[in-house]
Amino acid sequence: RLRDLMKTKKAYVQIAFQGLVLFFALFITKFLLAFMDPSPLRSVLQGILIFALFYLINQQILKVKVSYYSQIQPLKTQINALIPLWIFMLLANLPLFFEAKLEYIFDAFVYSFVAGLLEEYVVRGLFLGYLEEHIVRDMKSLWLSLLLTSFIFGLAHTSNILTQPLDYTLFQIVTSTVGGLFYGAIYLRTRSLVWAMFAHFLQDFSSLASQGNIEAVQQDISWFLLFFAIIVFGSLSCILIRPKYMVPIIQERNY
Repeated sequence: RLRDLMKTKKAYVQIAFQGLVLFFALFITKFLLAFMDPSPLRSVLQGILIFALFYLINQQILKVKVSYYSQIQPLKTQINALIPLWIFMLLANLPLFFEAKLEYIFDAFVYSFVAGLLEEYVVRGLFLGYLEEHIVRDMKSLWLSLLLTSFIFGLAHTSNILTQPLDYTLFQIVTSTVGGLFYGAIYLRTRSLVWAMFAHFLQDFSSLASQGNIEAVQQDISWFLLFFAIIVFGSLSCILIRPKYMVPIIQERNY
């Protein structure tokens, strides 16, 4: 029992530390690339630097075998499991596509592609994957792991304060934390990182393609939107990782 507690504590400390590494790496890379104007190219270069750093960290320290696509769950099972995602896309993302502006589409695609792949690889693929491999044995440990990695995901957006107002950055940290619950739930339910990447990309792209990068970070803060995001993403996460679906997956993984 004591040994299990020590193992659990060690795993949480490891991921909390790696979260700090990500936190400072984002600030440092933005500072190093400050000579460049905000652009898709700068986003790509920062993404490459962060990816290279955490690829090395994974090879030397975490040693997580990232589950990009489940070899156990059939595609049809994954698609059916993600019905809450398809409904959300239909109601929340699709209307924004009709408001997309041609001049924003390329930049929106690049920003969203980099964010979707990089952030999901690091936070869900490595951090949540590490906790899943080492300590997730029941629903309690699963939720604690999901909450921790979602909190790290939210804090990772703190570096945006270098290019946008403080109040909107704080708002973005909270909404990203809640959104992180949803992306994490998608990954845990399907065991496929690609679905979390897809959902993340689509969420960012639909917003940036309709509002533009500058306009998106200068919009007014809506506390109703924050409350709505907490209710919607929280509910979708609970639906996706209900015990009757997750307990068999956990047991199968630990068998």
